[in-house]
Amino acid sequence: MPRKGEYEKWIKGEGLKKIIEWVKSGLDDKQIAEDKIHIHKSTLYDWFNRFPEFADAYKKAKEIPEAAVENALYDTAIGRTYYEEVRIIKNKNGETIRTIHTKRKIPPNPTAAMCWLKHKNPAKWGDW
Repeated sequence: MPRKGEYEKWIKGEGLKKIIEWVKSGLDDKQIAEDKIHIHKSTLYDWFNRFPEFADAYKKAKEIPEAAVENALYDTAIGRTYYEEVRIIKNKNGETIRTIHTKRKIPPNPTAAMCWLKHKNPAKWGDW
């Protein structure tokens, strides 16, 4: 458990880099505070208020996994087509001579579409 005043090792430098990586990997505030830094979540929030640069870095890092999930939800809602590597053909020396790709289609998901619409435009789609 960090002692009082040891916040500096977490709000900049290598400590901040660790925190940013944890945020980008999708850990929530409680996991970062209690499981990783070994402080109470309210202490982390206090750091946000006291150190705006730390809060900004943390907020920007949170945008990355949120955008990834948002993009995945959107893809699921509207469906998508992608190419998948299915088989690699090699010669007798083990060298790759051909890779076969297959086109795959994921159909739109109405539940994901409903979720997207309700959260993106609640005034129009909120209750139905």
